[in-house]
Amino acid sequence: MTGSSTTVRGLLLVMLLLSSPVVALAALVPFVQQFETREAVTVRSTPDTGADVVATLPAGSQLRSKKRSSDGRWIQVRLQQPAVTGYVRTRHLQRRSTASQSDSRIDLPANPRPSNYQNDPLAEAIRKKGTASLDLGELAHSGQIEMQHAKNARERQRQRELAEARRRAKEAERRRREAEKERQRQRELAEQRRREQEMAAQQQSSGVDWWSITNQVLQSTAEINRIKQENAARTRQLAEQARREQQRQQQYRQQQQAAQRQAQSQREQWQRQQQAAAERRRQQIAAQQRRQREQQRLVEQQRRASQKLLAQSAGAASSGYSGGGSSSPSGSTGTATRTGSDKGSSSRKKQKVYEPMPEVVSRENFTWFSDRDRAIANARLKSVNDINDRCSTKGARSDGPRFSDIEQGNAPTRWSYANPDCRQNSNGKWKCSAEVRGHCYRMQ
Repeated sequence: MTGSSTTVRGLLLVMLLLSSPVVALAALVPFVQQFETREAVTVRSTPDTGADVVATLPAGSQLRSKKRSSDGRWIQVRLQQPAVTGYVRTRHLQRRSTASQSDSRIDLPANPRPSNYQNDPLAEAIRKKGTASLDLGELAHSGQIEMQHAKNARERQRQRELAEARRRAKEAERRRREAEKERQRQRELAEQRRREQEMAAQQQSSGVDWWSITNQVLQSTAEINRIKQENAARTRQLAEQARREQQRQQQYRQQQQAAQRQAQSQREQWQRQQQAAAERRRQQIAAQQRRQREQQRLVEQQRRASQKLLAQSAGAASSGYSGGGSSSPSGSTGTATRTGSDKGSSSRKKQKVYEPMPEVVSRENFTWFSDRDRAIANARLKSVNDINDRCSTKGARSDGPRFSDIEQGNAPTRWSYANPDCRQNSNGKWKCSAEVRGHCYRMQ
């Protein structure tokens, strides 16, 4: 078993060298390099941008590292003041010209470019310069290390499958041999019984002692029974092993089928969600178009009503002026009549002329609330404030509801609330978006 594992490891190493010589050499070279910070950097406890900051280094700080993260974007450094160990992003660093000989950048000898690496940038650099520099950071950013890791993982999976196939073949060969041994044992027992029967027949014909023959037969029978019991026990053991192996295979198939069903259900759920989202967007667009047409119709009606009102007002004013001039005997009477009509028109109470908003306003609260009703009320308040701001921009007024009315779901005249769209996070808190329809008005 040790020899086979050594052989497998050797084969894997040879395949790694053949498939990616650049990565193989990089894996064999120890990583020791000196860096210099380009700017002020932070040292974090783990190779993650969200990790705790353990120290801050100014620009031009000298660093030395022997370890790099698996993705090649972080290096591990050990600081003297303060005495901590952390990780620094490589994009904030540059290599020093006085790096040690065991630097992560190594020079490779110029070799002829192999035929199967025609598009290899390393081979092209070797052909042009005579030597090429290998940088683990550049390899990590270019994705060659990740590609080699994926290839190594696939090779390890293939080796595991080959080992499993060899194990199953050995198990089948072992069972076949045991069955062959069992058949050979049965044949030997049958031959022994035949000989004993022949011997008993010979002794009976020669007149030997029946008592001794009986004892020999009993002993042979006991031996045969013992062998039968051993064979039965061995057969039961083999059957139990076969049953367990069958159960393991069945469990493995069930796990594979469950994983496939789960993946299929996830894909179907995602498709349903996409279809539902597309349907909601289509309905929203259709509803918005209907609202816009309705608003345009209302605006046109109000415009026509305003024109009709202005025309009636102009006609009434012209008739008043003409009547006063004709009935008055002198100019003073006409002046008094006009003064009275002007006083009546100025004393007439101005009325509200409403004009609809160009669209329904929908806003979302940016804060998570523990109460769903509270989240809906805040979203509606934002929409109401937006409508009030739009009315003010147009130079008009609005009768926006108060927050207490919004909490109770009470909308004033010509205002309406649509059904909110709420979602809940894993902590049980709510965030909602609410649509509100409001109107502006002018005093005329």
